[in-house]
Amino acid sequence: MEAPLYVYYEIKRMFQNHREYVKSVSFDQLSDVSGASESKIHKECSPASETEGKTIYPCGLIANSQYNDTLQGYFCESGVSTLQSCSLMTGDNWSHQGIAWKSDLDRFNARPLTSDETDFGYFEYNLTNIENEVFVVWMRPGNGGVVRKLYAIDKKKGLEKGESILLNIGNNFNVDSFSGTKRVVVSTMSWNGGKAPFLGIVALSFGAICIFLDIILLLVMKTYKRRTGDLSYIARKIKNERRRSQFSANGDMELHEVRFSNPRDHLEIDGRMSEPNESRNGGTVI
Repeated sequence: MEAPLYVYYEIKRMFQNHREYVKSVSFDQLSDVSGASESKIHKECSPASETEGKTIYPCGLIANSQYNDTLQGYFCESGVSTLQSCSLMTGDNWSHQGIAWKSDLDRFNARPLTSDETDFGYFEYNLTNIENEVFVVWMRPGNGGVVRKLYAIDKKKGLEKGESILLNIGNNFNVDSFSGTKRVVVSTMSWNGGKAPFLGIVALSFGAICIFLDIILLLVMKTYKRRTGDLSYIARKIKNERRRSQFSANGDMELHEVRFSNPRDHLEIDGRMSEPNESRNGGTVI
């Protein structure tokens, strides 16, 4: 696996797209907007807005449920399988820099706590600095029941055949309350992004349907083709419209049933209605 390697944590059965969860955040507080009222911040962050009479910083369910497991990577040479014999990955080999979007980083401005604020969270553990990129990544909610977030990047080392990475994990994030599971994923990135087969399948399926419909339309055009510039259909349509307008132009005209004594007889419509009891071509108008 060639560098860079991307280290993700994944949580299953955690639905970050729940409405009450998504809206429980105050970007006025996170951006340190001057003049933001305490009442507005408390309303936006409800129910995770305060604890023990102090405003939580940062407040809201998203910030207070941050993934707080600690992951340390150890690089092991070929044939080595014990943590003590492996080297701790630091610097560019285990970097948290560059894992968040710049547009998200620009929204967060850290500041010192005030006397009426606390960083002891709603779920009873200390919260991190809001400019920490691991926190910034967490603050963009997932869209389903599987939450996968980028945690670190190995920008230089990579892995050769036989080499491995051992993880020392501090298990702090509780998933028992929602019967969830956790795992760590190490992945690479190709020219067209990471492994995300769903969007590729959707795009290919849609393209195949479009090609199939194009073939059907092509066959219909070849079978029932009309000469270029042929106005016969348009002329017939205009003629029919004129006939309809002749009958509807005079509001006092009435339609009458026509009976023919000879089935071969026909009545030519010339733009006027026949009078009652008038006989034409052997037919009687009733």
